[in-house]
Amino acid sequence: LFFLHEQLRKEPRVESTLAALQRQGLWHDVHEIKETLKQLMTRLDLSSQIKARDELTYHNNDSLKIISEAATKLKQLPQNHPQYSQLFIMGGSVLSSTGALPEAENLLVQVKKMAPNDSDRALAAFNLFQVRVRSGDFKQALTALQEAISIEPQRFSLHDVEKYPIKQILGAGGMGCVFLCSNPPASLYSLRF
Repeated sequence: LFFLHEQLRKEPRVESTLAALQRQGLWHDVHEIKETLKQLMTRLDLSSQIKARDELTYHNNDSLKIISEAATKLKQLPQNHPQYSQLFIMGGSVLSSTGALPEAENLLVQVKKMAPNDSDRALAAFNLFQVRVRSGDFKQALTALQEAISIEPQRFSLHDVEKYPIKQILGAGGMGCVFLCSNPPASLYSLRF
């Protein structure tokens, strides 16, 4: 890390980029937003991957104010910022826990479009699934889930989707999400006794 730091320190493009960010006050804001979101997520037991139980998170006026301020600052972040995806995923998770589903969905849609790697794109799609299920938009939720599964099946498959492909979401509630899956007939050659 020391050698990498030294190489970057000597690189004129890094120096000019940092100087430009500091002039605009953006570098400090990004660090501040990230630390604020991390602290909130730790305190509220949230993670970058939205979970169904997140909607039960208790927020007080202070946490809601902090989240609102962070969301406002996130909107000013340029899309080419190296931490764009990570911060927007965190912001979407935190906003979702407050019940601000349209705002969370907006952040996650942007990440899904702009993510620099498949892992962030898959996580954004899975989080969109969670947000859209809560919104009652089951058709779009299923599309997002299938996209997440197609990118990272081992991480986002909720069951054996090869054996039981998902056809639609029937509903969701306090006991979870109910899927209609097909059960193709077993081949005689694949039966074991």
